[in-house]
Amino acid sequence: QTDYLDSAIVASLQVHLQESAGDILVFLTGQEEIESCAELLEEKAKQLPADALKLLVCPMFAALPAHEQLRVFKPAPSGTRKV
Repeated sequence: QTDYLDSAIVASLQVHLQESAGDILVFLTGQEEIESCAELLEEKAKQLPADALKLLVCPMFAALPAHEQLRVFKPAPSGTRKV
């Protein structure tokens, strides 16, 4: 379990730092993995270089309140990439 979660985080950060604009979609198997991934990505986002785009983590799973689910459909602020 940890291996694929770590791989998803590493791949997301590589895409974030090396690719041009656009959001990142990460598919995981359940709420626990999604919440863990979101927490780890938020921690890593704080350590990104100052000149990197900001990273906005928007988890999505069925038990998430509707108003929080809608957040994924809103455009990311300028200078920010959603994952």
